[in-house]
Amino acid sequence: MRENLEKILYDLISKKFEIPVIFAYPNAPRPCKPYIVINYIAGTSPIGFDEVIYKDSDDFTIKGQRTLTYSINFIGEDSRNRADNFLNYLRMPTTLEVFQKNNISYIKNSGVTDISAELETGFEERANIDIDFNIATDIVDKIGYIADVEGEGKLKNGNEFSISI
Repeated sequence: MRENLEKILYDLISKKFEIPVIFAYPNAPRPCKPYIVINYIAGTSPIGFDEVIYKDSDDFTIKGQRTLTYSINFIGEDSRNRADNFLNYLRMPTTLEVFQKNNISYIKNSGVTDISAELETGFEERANIDIDFNIATDIVDKIGYIADVEGEGKLKNGNEFSISI
């Protein structure tokens, strides 16, 4: 579920902007500016109550809604404009259709935040958007159960027995 959303985000951002797009991994190299960073910041928080289904077999299924939050950081020249353009792109019916086809709901965003900063190497223009998505989960667990019991032995009084259930 998360991997699918990350691929969709990566594809949408790469299609919209012709600059490098990376994921925020520790110790990963940064490309030359400008570039965009996708950062998974909070996720799989349950929304409401899950539906728990016990089947006749040994399947135990949990169905529910989850929220995931991604931070999209635009680094380098013209970052704020790129971030604004991306928010507009998220609202387009064709973009929303991509999410819908993958059972993902685009819920809300934080708006564009200017996080430009003076670094040791000079001024760096940056902009940030936090985006919340909802996804449906279907978690299946094979809990297993005892289907048959067979046993035999000898009682204290010397009688032998066998049992089959």
